[in-house]
Amino acid sequence: MTKTPHTASSPTHIVWFVPEREHAQWLRIGALWPTKNGKGFTMSLDLSPVASGNLVILPNESKSEGGGA
Repeated sequence: MTKTPHTASSPTHIVWFVPEREHAQWLRIGALWPTKNGKGFTMSLDLSPVASGNLVILPNESKSEGGGA
C-alpha cells in the first residue's frame, strides 16, 4: 500500500462501496481528509470497485472495520 501524507492523522470520513444487490455487505475501500484550506477533501482509495454499486461516504465515528449501516 502506498503511504499518503495523511497517514499520521485519522481520516474524517470513510469511503464504503455498496454493491447493487439485496443484503450486500458494505466494503470499506478508502478514506477522506479535509484539504488544508477547508474547501475540499483528499480521498485515498485502497480498492477500486469494478461491480455496479454506490460509493457512500460517512463520518469516521468508529474504529470498526465491519461494514456500514
